[in-house]
Amino acid sequence: MSYLFYLKVFRLVCFRREIRSFYRHFINRNENKFWGLIIGLHCGVVWMASLWISFSLWVNDPQGWYYTYCSNIESGLCMVKSIYLIFQACFTIGYGDLPPPVLTEKLFMCVYMVTGVVVFSYFLAVFSNFFEERFNTPD
Repeated sequence: MSYLFYLKVFRLVCFRREIRSFYRHFINRNENKFWGLIIGLHCGVVWMASLWISFSLWVNDPQGWYYTYCSNIESGLCMVKSIYLIFQACFTIGYGDLPPPVLTEKLFMCVYMVTGVVVFSYFLAVFSNFFEERFNTPD
């Protein structure tokens, strides 16, 4: 493994810290709670997709996900495909058109699915609580 991989992981961790502080700033202000949740969800999805691309590159298998689906296209479209895969996995849709072909990637995706279901369930609960507090009128 090269030092470049560790540098990318370190950058992702630092980026996660910045997102967390930005997210806390938004959540602490009640008037911006909804937009804070939207931005937090967006940043979480992009972070998970970036981590998936980094992991797929780290596996470095010619039959792997990155080399199968992203080696011939530009990086922006690869990110879109990765976000599409993350939504399929986390919302348990599972179309199967972009499956992880290597065993290591399949195991990593299993952990991703469980983590993603928990994270997105939390966001769904917070969203529903936000709308219930906002639109619930006392009888």
